[in-house]
Amino acid sequence: MDIDLIISQAVASAALLSGVPASLLIRRNLSLGTALIGPAPWCPFAAQWLPEEEAFLRAQIGKMSDGEIGAALGRSENAIKIKRTRRGMPSASKRPGWITGNGAAHRLGVDIHLVMRLVKAGIMPAEILPGERGIMAIKLSWLYRWAVQPAHWVYFKHSNVTDMKLRRLLELKRARWGDEWWSTGQVAAWHGVDSKDVERFILAGNLRAVRWNNWRVLRSEAMRPGLHFPKGKGAGHELEWSEAGDAFFILARAVGISLNAAGRMTGIRNTDYRLDKLWEKEQISYLVQKHGLDIMVDPERRLVFADWSAHAGRFPRLARAMGKFCRFLAGEPLFARKHRAGENDPDLIIVRSVLCAWAAWYAKTDEQKDLARRLAHANHAKAETLRAVLEEIRSWGVDPMEGYRA
Repeated sequence: MDIDLIISQAVASAALLSGVPASLLIRRNLSLGTALIGPAPWCPFAAQWLPEEEAFLRAQIGKMSDGEIGAALGRSENAIKIKRTRRGMPSASKRPGWITGNGAAHRLGVDIHLVMRLVKAGIMPAEILPGERGIMAIKLSWLYRWAVQPAHWVYFKHSNVTDMKLRRLLELKRARWGDEWWSTGQVAAWHGVDSKDVERFILAGNLRAVRWNNWRVLRSEAMRPGLHFPKGKGAGHELEWSEAGDAFFILARAVGISLNAAGRMTGIRNTDYRLDKLWEKEQISYLVQKHGLDIMVDPERRLVFADWSAHAGRFPRLARAMGKFCRFLAGEPLFARKHRAGENDPDLIIVRSVLCAWAAWYAKTDEQKDLARRLAHANHAKAETLRAVLEEIRSWGVDPMEGYRA
């Protein structure tokens, strides 16, 4: 059998299996199993381009990658790129009226990562082009329409816009808008209150705001009739932000009460945020001194610590859990009751939290610090495991159970 015929038949079979229409192969003078038409074997990369192939290529730019177009036509990716270049067909990312994510970032005067965040969040319109690189393509008209909407001005600064046409559109829109975005500090200054009061109103749903890194409030919303920030006792500040509440919150953390439990006890909803703010404002030591708390403070490590046994009277649930653990250590099977699958004994969770506080405070070596981290992130609490943890901490020269009185 003619070797050229075998080759042409193999290539034809592969092309058909890949989805290339038989009519297209015939028009390229390829034998479909009978005889080779033409003086030389057919080559899918060198075959003459047909008008319908060029039309298909032009129509699919931006919808399919070059590799996908090549697979549909039975041609290589390089063949598609060469044909596009020779016919003056731009790639999907270079079509007239289109820009990439980098181009949009440059025009807005922002970092490309901000544009990526906006597109991923569905805030900024864009197309993700086919292909492994996942290039963002944005119509310039889309960008203009998006950028001139005041709701989107919290994401970029007008003064940083480098596209002069867009900057002019923004100036015209801002002149007609008659409003502006305020920070919580500006709202607080207008009402003569602290910015924390403004944040409290926002979190309570009493003040409409948008958050993108920081809170932003429309001036018209901040100045609306009837908006009032009450002051003094009974105004609601003490429910979440009072000094006494903060002091008790710090004491609870010092003895080993978890953040979630401390939040439930004090009514503080955003415990992580509140604790970070107290450290940033250097309020921890102030609260300890003013309220006479028996607490040790390490600002460098952002740690507070107190012996739980010295404050057992203020935390009866904690005292009961630690008492049960002491009796377990003495041989009583106090943690034998069964729980549903995946459920931990709540008393053991308290014990683990207390031991974590001791480990975090007294850890010196890397191994000891690793134990404290594992205790903080553990998702289970078993009595025998905690017994081993206690013995390890005791080997450091301290005893979390030393002050216990039955």
